[in-house]
Amino acid sequence: MLAVPYHAKDNPAPRAEFSHPDVAIVLTCLSYYYGGLSDQQIYASFEALLQSDFAAEEYARWVKDAPGLPVPFREVSGVNLSNVEQCRRDVFRPLRSAKSIIDFYMANIVFPKEMKEFPNKLSSSGWDIAQEKEHPTTGFSGTNDSRYVLPLSIAQGDLPPQLPTNAKVLDCLLRPENSFVDIRQVSDTGVLDAESLIQMALSRERSVRVILDVGAQVLELRNEEMVRKWLCLVPDSIAQAAIFFDHNNELCVSSRDGTVDLFLVSPFAKQMDKCIVFLGGANLIGTHLDLPEDSIAIVTVGPGLTKDRLMQACWRLRKLGKGQSVVFCCSVEVQRRILDSSGKIRGIIEVADVLGWCIANTCAQTKKCIPLWATQGVRHQRRHVLSSTVEGGQRATSMLEVEARSLQQRYGSEDTQREEQILLQNTMEESLVGREKQLADIRAKCREFDIASFGTATLQEEQERELSPENERERQVELPPALQPCTHSVHHDVRRFIADGVIVQSSNVFRPAFATLRNTSAFEYCEATAWPDDLLVTADFAQTVEASNGLSDSFLRPVNWVVSYKYEKRIQLVVLSPHEAQELLPYIRRHKHASLHVYSPRLNVSVKSLEDLSFCAVPAVDASWSAPKIVRQLNIFAGQVYIRDYEEYQSLCKFLGLCSRPPDDRTKVECDGFISPLSIAMSDYNITRACPFTTSPVAFVRKIIALRRKGQSFKNSHFGMILSGELILEEHF
Repeated sequence: MLAVPYHAKDNPAPRAEFSHPDVAIVLTCLSYYYGGLSDQQIYASFEALLQSDFAAEEYARWVKDAPGLPVPFREVSGVNLSNVEQCRRDVFRPLRSAKSIIDFYMANIVFPKEMKEFPNKLSSSGWDIAQEKEHPTTGFSGTNDSRYVLPLSIAQGDLPPQLPTNAKVLDCLLRPENSFVDIRQVSDTGVLDAESLIQMALSRERSVRVILDVGAQVLELRNEEMVRKWLCLVPDSIAQAAIFFDHNNELCVSSRDGTVDLFLVSPFAKQMDKCIVFLGGANLIGTHLDLPEDSIAIVTVGPGLTKDRLMQACWRLRKLGKGQSVVFCCSVEVQRRILDSSGKIRGIIEVADVLGWCIANTCAQTKKCIPLWATQGVRHQRRHVLSSTVEGGQRATSMLEVEARSLQQRYGSEDTQREEQILLQNTMEESLVGREKQLADIRAKCREFDIASFGTATLQEEQERELSPENERERQVELPPALQPCTHSVHHDVRRFIADGVIVQSSNVFRPAFATLRNTSAFEYCEATAWPDDLLVTADFAQTVEASNGLSDSFLRPVNWVVSYKYEKRIQLVVLSPHEAQELLPYIRRHKHASLHVYSPRLNVSVKSLEDLSFCAVPAVDASWSAPKIVRQLNIFAGQVYIRDYEEYQSLCKFLGLCSRPPDDRTKVECDGFISPLSIAMSDYNITRACPFTTSPVAFVRKIIALRRKGQSFKNSHFGMILSGELILEEHF
């Protein structure tokens, strides 16, 4: 489900993954954005959507990104997942490439399941393979371009007869029979793809029977599809079959009737002059085919192509320079880079320009690999010292490296790799004592390549995990300790308030609403003295279970019943428990001084807001009734996530001290949108009197909503946007 490293096109590295989470996340996003979702992935997205509380709002975002979706399916209630054929035909197809559903799939299915980190890891690298041993370690390489990144314990040993090999290969490619062809001769768009490659092969005066896709330009077709399309356009007199590597990396032959055989058992293995050949990716190394002496091969050139890879591809023509020849081609974008590298503003690209550009890419790639090479080298020296100094069972533990890191550790301003400090700042640590010479050699290599930072080293790192899970499991279910619920009661001070509107100041029955959150995890973010105490709750509402030593995050009572009492020009609100509402309803009807209101926080954009407190009020409110401003605090306390209109959004931001429009140069806005008190006084924001806070209340409000939502996400709601520092426009309502 995550993007993984590839050896070449259609050839993923087995069990490999990107070491840095940012690389894995970015490449995974790009993969899904370009490729879209499959039917199974869309179905899984719908299943996750229907289990969420924001199904209608989230589906509306999907519909907005899929203009081709038929009208009957523009509401989530109109989608019947049990009708598989209808979903595939009418629903899944328009949604396949919609960005919003791809984001939902990755955020809710891919990343929560696949993005894993462990506290520590025990790593190894190529340095460990080539470490000093009692007996010599030898290896073979057909080229020597990688000699700069070999571990210090091993060196390239060029045999005297092989020293001129690089020059001979370059000389063969610079011969006059080799050429470069402008892709615009066969493609109006300047894009190098399967169609343009085939047209180029067919348009040559001499028949082209070989295509070497070292630049990985054929991405839209698999190898078998490519050769079949090519074979259909080639006359019978030129080719009767096509040679390619299948998805299992087996060399195969496809005849004109569609029959596919292994190359070794095919009669065409001895009739290469009757075959066309398509090779790409990793199959260009180590493949030997006895091609005819007059063979011409088209060689693709892709971004970042190095000399080593180009030479390996061209050398599939074993008689290059002795009758066989190559034709280079690339996209217009790569042509522009080659011209820039050669210093030509415009003009004809020659083979020498292509080779010079590939050599420059080789130098750049080698320099890019040095930080990772040096990092792995220091880690190897550390493991070498620890393996010889630490005894017994502590040896493996001492070699562990930290893998899981917090955001502060990974992206903080003081984040510097230990290896970078050792090599570039000449620091030393106890675990490297005795390896000063090796460290000096690594530092010298870094200076040789002018390495000033290791910031990108981890971005290039790939790894293969080898996990040893414990299969033996003994489960003991430990439930939370049972708590004794509080006994419901209606205090006489509450009855007195219902009767005559008097709140006894000395009574502890009425408590400020936000003060009752003192025993929750949210209160550590609360600026207690700043929150107004106008909104009250009763003791029976606040107390749900008998006091315990832990936090009461899981025992918050939802806000559903509110009593209002109006005297003079002020309206007092008191939140009641359901038991109190039931017991006091006859008193409210009898005295008619107070009103009981049904309330519920707005958790869904499609649900009508009840914050005006006029719904099912007892007694009913008159036509002149308007909800008091204190309802704004009630909404926050209850965990509301959607706001009724843009005017209320402006008022809410003024109360919380948050920015509700693009600030001017004089206004200092924090990353969460809070405007500092000094900026409030100096700016034209009319919130000086409305905002009681000196520090940002964002963390406290976010925690309140999280507790009320029981951990369910609200990031796409109005409050989610506000608490993330985003500005809400009037059209969002």
